[in-house]
Amino acid sequence: MKKRWVAIGLVLAAMLLLIVPLTTLALSPNYNYCAGHEGQYYTDKTNPDGSPNIAAPINSPTFGNLFLYCGSVYVTQNANALTAISTVFLAVITIALAATGAAQWFATARANEHFRVTERAYVKMSHRPPGVAWGSIVSGEFRVSVRVKNHGRTPAEITDAVLVHEVQDRTTIIPDNPDYGAPRHKIPATSFLVTDDEFNFTEDFAISAAEREDVEAARKVLVVYGYVDYIDKFDQRHRAGYARVYIPATTDENFEAGFSGVEPARNNLAMFPNRRRNYDRRRLPGEGND
Repeated sequence: MKKRWVAIGLVLAAMLLLIVPLTTLALSPNYNYCAGHEGQYYTDKTNPDGSPNIAAPINSPTFGNLFLYCGSVYVTQNANALTAISTVFLAVITIALAATGAAQWFATARANEHFRVTERAYVKMSHRPPGVAWGSIVSGEFRVSVRVKNHGRTPAEITDAVLVHEVQDRTTIIPDNPDYGAPRHKIPATSFLVTDDEFNFTEDFAISAAEREDVEAARKVLVVYGYVDYIDKFDQRHRAGYARVYIPATTDENFEAGFSGVEPARNNLAMFPNRRRNYDRRRLPGEGND
């Protein structure tokens, strides 16, 4: 649709480039005098008596000859003005072509960006049930099993996966930018994941018995968070964040289920309330191990 209107605009500009000089020619007194007097026209000279000098008529004053002859006289007499008009119209057409080229470039850039967004890899980190698997009823040792999966349409190269934990007071204001500290887990080698491909890893953590008691009594909050770094097929470096909050009310099942590999029906890790901990963004310069 846009290309059609651009083409119509260029055709109209070309028509104006022809119509304006012809209209100016038809309205010119000198041209009309020349055409109506068999080729006579006022020259830029004067007679000895001071009267205007008029050129002699042509030999064959037909319509075609008069048009060509008088038109050439008009062009000669108005060369500077016609050159200026032509220059203006050429400038307008050039600007229109440049604007069309710029619009096409931006449209191509937007289409390319849209293609990259829709077709690129989207890698996400999630935990396996129950989430937090305690080592004993009162122990502060626990384990979290994590799955890293590519949900996008093109392959991804995984360069790092980090999972950490933190025990916080319920009244603590949680910062928007998480401090991952020293990584607790780094995958031993880069992993290549195609669409719907995944890998798993497990992290063992420990808190004090007193912290475990406070967490179960809801006096404190246990947060498990981390990220996965990856490179998509378009060589863009991404980081996908993961954050969950432990829910004590769902820990009445056998604590050994998570260690034994049997996945219980319940899940004791809920979505972290701050959306800045769960994200997918391009990595900043210097972020990551690659």
